Amino acid sequence: MKNYLLTFLLCFILWSNGFSQNSIQSQSIQNDFQNYASTESAKNYTGSFLPVFSNKENTVGSRYLYNRWVDGKVFNTEDILVSNDSYVFNYDKIGKKLLATQDRQKIIEVNINAIKFFTLTNEEEVMVFEKIPVISEQDFFIPLVKNENKYSLYKSIKTKFERANYTTNGIFESGKNYDSFIDVFEYYIGFSGGKEFKKIELKKKSVREILAKDDKKVKQYFLKEEEGIINEHFLNGLITFLNQ
Repeated sequence: MKNYLLTFLLCFILWSNGFSQNSIQSQSIQNDFQNYASTESAKNYTGSFLPVFSNKENTVGSRYLYNRWVDGKVFNTEDILVSNDSYVFNYDKIGKKLLATQDRQKIIEVNINAIKFFTLTNEEEVMVFEKIPVISEQDFFIPLVKNENKYSLYKSIKTKFERANYTTNGIFESGKNYDSFIDVFEYYIGFSGGKEFKKIELKKKSVREILAKDDKKVKQYFLKEEEGIINEHFLNGLITFLNQ
């Protein structure tokens, strides 16, 4: 009986220590992440300043990546995870701001200068956003193809707001009768393991110029793709083909 009680007490002490350490670690991560909003370049939102993800009637598109909060992870410049599962996130495409909250009542704007990359997860996919200072100190880029030895392909989302501009004189009509948020995607090719990047347009001439070093294989891919429509899918396949 004494041996049983001793064993029970020992197990309880070990479990208590483990729970305490996990709690301290979790609290440390939570406190560390709060520090990423306690700078001049980050803001807190409460009350009437809370972001609204749902648009007014007839508005097309959104300034936010998602129409609700989603799961995510945030990593600092040393590749260390600084968020925990108690936070949910959204991304402001116009302001280039990562927003986070625990209770959906107080929202923090994460200091983008202190983070290297973050992930956002919904039911369909996990999206990765990376900082690439050689292109921009403020923007984040989505990796489509990553290769340490040859070519990488990234894209950025640039969103602009356009107000309704519908007019009519009773005979002729012009413009649109709704506000809209318009997404424009830009693409970048990475060279030498990401040490150099060049912007590439969805045009045959731009593709040939940027990838002139592998012009022979580029021509092969153009012949392979009978439709010849240069879009994101085309670039993704081309870069994958060149890396083989």
